[in-house]
Amino acid sequence: MNSITKFDVFEFLEMEIKQVVSALDTVLASYAQMDNDQRSDSVKRIFDAVERCLATDATLFEEAEKRGLSAGYVASLHSSNDRLKNLINSMILEHLDDGSFFKHLAEMREILATETLKNARRFHQVIADRASEEDMKKIESTLAKRIVLRD
Repeated sequence: MNSITKFDVFEFLEMEIKQVVSALDTVLASYAQMDNDQRSDSVKRIFDAVERCLATDATLFEEAEKRGLSAGYVASLHSSNDRLKNLINSMILEHLDDGSFFKHLAEMREILATETLKNARRFHQVIADRASEEDMKKIESTLAKRIVLRD
């Protein structure tokens, strides 16, 4: 019998973060062999992907806040996103061939691979624990639409 698997938007979000981490791994491994045009193209794609993840997380923050989470808890979940935004803003001012730029790429990878991924899982759990089934369907629909329409 042929069955259709339900699309899990939260699993998709985790996969998206993992894909950005994988792209960073690839860039970091070959950075020394790349010329500045290749570096620029790769970094631009990574920045765009990180910005998409941050935009999705903003939706999750809104949903978590609607569910009565304490401001301190939401702030703790939001801290890695703030660090990523600040990192991107400072990297925009750096030269691609500066050692600090490579170091910041590695830092970005670490934040995404640990904190951002963990926070996405925590958001999913908190929202799932506190939302009704109807609310979950609305949240998943909203996130799915944003995912489809942004690319």
